[in-house]
Amino acid sequence: MMAFALLLLAITFHTTSVVFLLAFAYWHFSDTKYKKLLFSAICGGMLLAIASFYQLLKILGRFGVFSKVYMERYGMNSQYEGERVPFAFMAVAAVILLGIMLSYWKKVLSSNENFFLLLIHTSFMILMSLNFLVNNLIRISHYFYALDLVLMAVLLTSRKIHMGYKILLPLVIMAMWFYNYMYLNGSGTYPYKSQILGIY
Repeated sequence: MMAFALLLLAITFHTTSVVFLLAFAYWHFSDTKYKKLLFSAICGGMLLAIASFYQLLKILGRFGVFSKVYMERYGMNSQYEGERVPFAFMAVAAVILLGIMLSYWKKVLSSNENFFLLLIHTSFMILMSLNFLVNNLIRISHYFYALDLVLMAVLLTSRKIHMGYKILLPLVIMAMWFYNYMYLNGSGTYPYKSQILGIY
């Protein structure tokens, strides 16, 4: 209940956070007997939604879900031309997927918990492809990436997970952060500037 209340609060800051409602649905249906069918339906649905992104954006805009600013920023003629997904993010996604596989093989989590983690991580990986349509839309995937990292922290506390992996994952995440935000200056974060704070 607390998590849902925090999500409602987050939506008042940024409407894109509504996508995290999927996480609640994933948890609710994680104990299904039809895991393969559900996984295929979710992946197919998300890929179809991404393929119809501009059309969906127009429909949601008409209903007032998104403001005119977002419609112009993320629409078909956006000023933010789509770019490839950064290799650093793909590397982190691959290492996390390896961790999920290790968890499954070594039975670190229950079947339902592991399936929930797989759904969260798959959503992260699929939503990263939004960056091909509009640069910076990769941010939407970060809602799932954050929960990804929390769940991976749980895995890293298990004695069943090899020490080599426990060292590899943090190193890859730190390397990704350095490469994407320090070397490539992702989101203009380095060197940091702020007119509001008077930092130039």
